[in-house]
Amino acid sequence: MITENMTIQGLHIISLVLTPIERWEAARRYLTTASAAKVWLTVLAVVALIISVMLVFLVIAKHRHLERRLKQKIAELKREQVDVLKDITDAKPPRKEIPGFNPQEMKALSELAKRLR
Repeated sequence: MITENMTIQGLHIISLVLTPIERWEAARRYLTTASAAKVWLTVLAVVALIISVMLVFLVIAKHRHLERRLKQKIAELKREQVDVLKDITDAKPPRKEIPGFNPQEMKALSELAKRLR
């Protein structure tokens, strides 16, 4: 706590002692004398940030594409299901004898399909 107060007071005194031109010169000198490690670290951080943002957008785009495909597939399955139910409800007994055809079973399926609609 005491050190913080001393540090803040020291900064206030320095900022009051220096003129605006001297402060600008000190800041510019600090920025131009940055070590190569600081420069490369900054460049690396910016590149990593850009790559991360691009990857996030790529993941979002893939997710949207997958979601759209799934919705289309679900709609297609629902259409097929409705078509099958229509075929069952509109079913009429065949004109000629078909082995394994049971009219009672067809009627029960037709009633079930009507209830499911």
